[in-house]
Amino acid sequence: MRFEDKNQTLVPPENYTFRNAASDGAYLKLTYGQSVYKKGALTVIGENIVTIYLNDQGREVGRCIGSVRYDFKEPKVLPASRKFRFKNGCLIIQHGIQELLKCLN
Repeated sequence: MRFEDKNQTLVPPENYTFRNAASDGAYLKLTYGQSVYKKGALTVIGENIVTIYLNDQGREVGRCIGSVRYDFKEPKVLPASRKFRFKNGCLIIQHGIQELLKCLN
C-alpha cells in the first residue's frame, strides 16, 4: 500500500472503474478499482484499488494505492464411501417397494 500526499484538483486514475463514494469525517472518500486477471484466462485473481480523499473544496488531499489478491482454492471432492452407497441403495429399494405396494392397493 502506498500513500501519496497531494493538494491539487481531482484527476481520476486512468483505466480504473469508479466503485464507491463515502463520507469519511471531513473528507469525501472516492474508491476506484481495476480487476487483475490470470494470464490467458478470464479468472479474476485480484484487484488494484485506488482511494482518493477530497476536502470540502473538492481538492484532492491524499491518494492511497493498494491491491487485494483473492485466494481461491479448488474444493476437494471425495468419492462416496461404500457404507453411504449401500445405505442409499437400501433406501432406494425401500422406496420402490412402497411405491409398488401403493399401486397394488
